Amino acid sequence: MPQQSRSAVMTSNSHIDTAYSLSLLSEYNHTLDSLPLDLSRNFADLRELDAVLSTAMASITAKIHTLTQMIEDGKGKEERLWLLSEIAEEARTLKPGGEDKIRVACQAADNLKSHVSHLRTLAEHIPGFDASILNRQTTYPHVASKTFMPVTMTEGGRRRRGNYGSLLTSATDPSPVKRKRAPRDDDGTPRKERAVDGPSRPRNGGRGRRNERAGSPADSVLSVTSYMPPQPPQTSSRGGSTHGRTNGTGHTHGGNRRSRTAANSHRGGSPQNEHYPNGTYDPGLPNHGSRREAFHVPPSASHPSLPLPYHANGNPHPFELHIPNGAPGGVPAGPGEWPMPRQLEGPGVPVARNPATYSDAGMPMNVGSGAEDEGTVEQDGEADGDNRRYCVCDGYSYGDMIACDDSNCEREWFHLTCIGLEVPPEGKWYCDNCSNKKPVKRPGRGGLASAILKDGRPHANMMPMPIFPTVEAPYLASIATANATVAYDTVYYFDQLIDHNNASLGTFQQRYWHTSEYYESGGPIILLTPGENNAETYYPFLTNISIFGQIAQQQHGAVVILEHRFYGASNPYPDLSSESLKVLSIPQAINDFVYFAKNVKLPMTNGDQLGPDKAPWILAGGSYSGRSDPKQVPCNPGLFYAGYASSAVVEAITDFWQYYEPIRQYMPANCSADVAAVIAYVDEVFTGSNTTAIDSIKETFGMSDLTHLDDAAGALRNNLWDWQSLQPTSGPNAQFYKFCDALEVKDGISAPAEGWGLEHALASWGAYFKGEYLAYLCGDLSVLVCLGTYDATLDYYTNIEVGNSYRSWMWTVCNEVGWYQGGPPEGHPSIVSKLVDTDTLYTQRQCVLMFPDAFSEPPEPSVATTNSRYTGWGVQANRLFFANANRDPWRDATMSADGLGILGTLLQPIFVGDGFHCSDLKVANAEADISVAEVQTQALLSMSSWLGDWKPSS
Repeated sequence: MPQQSRSAVMTSNSHIDTAYSLSLLSEYNHTLDSLPLDLSRNFADLRELDAVLSTAMASITAKIHTLTQMIEDGKGKEERLWLLSEIAEEARTLKPGGEDKIRVACQAADNLKSHVSHLRTLAEHIPGFDASILNRQTTYPHVASKTFMPVTMTEGGRRRRGNYGSLLTSATDPSPVKRKRAPRDDDGTPRKERAVDGPSRPRNGGRGRRNERAGSPADSVLSVTSYMPPQPPQTSSRGGSTHGRTNGTGHTHGGNRRSRTAANSHRGGSPQNEHYPNGTYDPGLPNHGSRREAFHVPPSASHPSLPLPYHANGNPHPFELHIPNGAPGGVPAGPGEWPMPRQLEGPGVPVARNPATYSDAGMPMNVGSGAEDEGTVEQDGEADGDNRRYCVCDGYSYGDMIACDDSNCEREWFHLTCIGLEVPPEGKWYCDNCSNKKPVKRPGRGGLASAILKDGRPHANMMPMPIFPTVEAPYLASIATANATVAYDTVYYFDQLIDHNNASLGTFQQRYWHTSEYYESGGPIILLTPGENNAETYYPFLTNISIFGQIAQQQHGAVVILEHRFYGASNPYPDLSSESLKVLSIPQAINDFVYFAKNVKLPMTNGDQLGPDKAPWILAGGSYSGRSDPKQVPCNPGLFYAGYASSAVVEAITDFWQYYEPIRQYMPANCSADVAAVIAYVDEVFTGSNTTAIDSIKETFGMSDLTHLDDAAGALRNNLWDWQSLQPTSGPNAQFYKFCDALEVKDGISAPAEGWGLEHALASWGAYFKGEYLAYLCGDLSVLVCLGTYDATLDYYTNIEVGNSYRSWMWTVCNEVGWYQGGPPEGHPSIVSKLVDTDTLYTQRQCVLMFPDAFSEPPEPSVATTNSRYTGWGVQANRLFFANANRDPWRDATMSADGLGILGTLLQPIFVGDGFHCSDLKVANAEADISVAEVQTQALLSMSSWLGDWKPSS
């Protein structure tokens, strides 16, 4: 029988033809859904820029009036010239802010045109649709036909970079922020470090780039491109080599030759995992949601101009509409190419298209032509239009990227979001492909870098720290602040006492970061610490993209970030031995703040006259570092006037099984049901004597090499620990969402609320864990090294070099706070194995292996002493603001623990949002979750009210 063509099949089968039309109409609807959200973000950005620029205009107007008065009063010439120069400088810096507004407006116009073009293309391919009606349109003579970018903002057919508003340098720029990992030698000779123009990469011929303009008043605004999709790459086809650009003559322009820092302009918020009917994902149900959900922005794969997300194992992403080569206009060629249903599809969740099929104005292009427009070929590394393909997604360069340290890597650069990272890891980093080519190494003594996981943990059965997330704003390093103070990432050093109980031991140099960008006389000094982490990546918290910077801007204050002792490069002793760590304790850390506040000479005008008796000091922190506020404010009422505590874990708890409760309560019901079924089965088998069943489970999850069953059962917690890295802006590529997708989507259909059941869940979890997750989790480490906890000779137990944050953290855990994350009590719903319960001493045993000189047997942390000394949940202090979150896994160690019932007061308010761990610290999260915005607003109101009553000491 002769084979029929696709068109013949479609003609003969009306049902298929109808389904094909419905798929196109569904995509049409998705595109319409995303348009209002995109435009609302554009207008919100314009309003925010207006607010900042109006403030600058008011300042200029006031100074002009002052100058006029000086002329009328006959003031001296020098005074008038000085003020006139200030007015001229402010006016000069105001101009780029106006150009920023033009850029946002251009982005909105191009975005709208791209949507219209895509909608037209979809409609034209609907069978039986009269495409002629699409031509009935109004012509606006003032609208450009190709692009909306003003002529004055283009140069020789390509856009200039860096001259027009630093906040928007990435808005229409597809080049990546290619970031290096944090250096490993930060514990060297203390010195004052200054920002450089940008890293360079020899094999790419990277060049630094200077900031070509003075700071604009708009520099203080949260980047208006943080939630805007980038413009489609300037190319007309996917043709040419994967690793080079080919012009019409066949010449190839290799490599991305740019090396610069800029804002990540492609990331958007995500509406998922909020409220699904019955707590499940269901692509077929409309997102009615609550009032809060109306503020949730779509994920970054929501617009035709965006690159495709990560393709796991070659499978289409849940948000991808599969487009075969040669499909005209980037639409399905026929019913055989319908979008595959995925767990996260549904109304309001647009389907991503391949950016290679769109021109710079969003118009469809001829795929596979192999030619490029002449205007897209550049001759120097500073030009736009890098059309090389990078990353596992085979996409263009955009946003934050990290380089593989294998010089022979085929892809070379990778988008952080595609590989599941939020910040670059310390030490060398290799992509999965290059890691698989390298022999598996067992770390030896001194080889700590080889044993550290992507998230910084020494091994994958170590529980995560309660750290607060970093703010992604790498461009800030090379931009001087608006009032010409030094760069934000400039490092300062303070001579801190080694032992506050024995000053004769001397001092060590403690790092800190500082900005007086917003400071005016009488303003507060905001002191914070990232806590148990290297602080060098946290300098963006100095700015108003964090709540601390917002307070500083509102109250005209200065911000200081102080690195915690025994983290980063702030080490009293040159190693992390048990003897050295004797001066690592909560009381010592608290006294660091006291001594710093009383003795520091801040690097600003009159910096030696800003002690707590002359200026209001606000102590701020998040998570573990947020514990400092409840202890400091009441203990030192004359020192710290106010405090801000985000997700502050105030109560030390030995058996902290409640860590998993917010995860169980807020994860999709189908996912939690299947996880609970698998864990119950694993516990039943692992505590039994059926060796065949035991070996079968270990093989299913790829952990046959593990000899201890508690290590195998404990390893499954890693999928739950990924919850802690979620934020309201997390997109569909977040590791936790991918995990639930792997369990709950079967043959394109999502599971009901009760899940698929044990058989499917066990097989699916095992396939995902063994086939994808282990490589992501362990990299080039063997399963035994990555997940095993019994070999006392392994490097993560024996290495005492400084810079190992988890070793320092485990010292605090084993001695003072506990927070061991095991399974719940008998009879309580469980998503964690009971083999790692506190009763089994699973974590306490690791304390002995890591600190054999300090512990001869599993220790019992002195949580009673800690809570008695610092009151725990019973803290009472004036002017102390608590910000907590319902979805925070550390919630039950905060003032908002379940069943605690503590009520806030005017002087000790407690506000709870629907965010995750420390979500209130990032201003960006407010746009994705209105409840986070409410918490931040209340914090600003409280600080404003309290600081208005402050008076200096007599």
